[in-house]
Amino acid sequence: MASCTARYLAALLAVSAVLCSSACGDQRKVAGTEMSEPAAPQACTEMASDKIKALVLNVQALQLGEDREKVIAVLGKPSMDLGVARKESNVLTGRMLYYFAKKCGPFSVADDRDQVVKLLFDVSDHLTLVESINVSGVQTRPDITGPLKSRNEQ
Repeated sequence: MASCTARYLAALLAVSAVLCSSACGDQRKVAGTEMSEPAAPQACTEMASDKIKALVLNVQALQLGEDREKVIAVLGKPSMDLGVARKESNVLTGRMLYYFAKKCGPFSVADDRDQVVKLLFDVSDHLTLVESINVSGVQTRPDITGPLKSRNEQ
């Protein structure tokens, strides 16, 4: 019985090592088998350079307090439009618009290569925050410190 349990544990450890090394992207020999290369990063989708320039210029012209409908009329349809709510009460407290100049990978996952302009609106649909994430020429407003500070400035 003890040798059966030992063999079972050894097999379980070998499978765990294969799964772990595969998930971690390691290239190790496990049980005599060479691990393959990890998958290459997903290709990025990027706006045309003239559209990025127009986005930057239009975002620079935005004023805090502007209405969400006016902002969308100026910038066009956002890449993502999300309601913002408190987890405890699930009451809508505002909206977040995302304009992706460059997006790498799925929308649900942030990537260091992403270039995003993020706009936050209060419950009355007035612009309260402009955040630049790796978008040259767009400054985060208001100038804040803390968790929402622009990733360009961290």
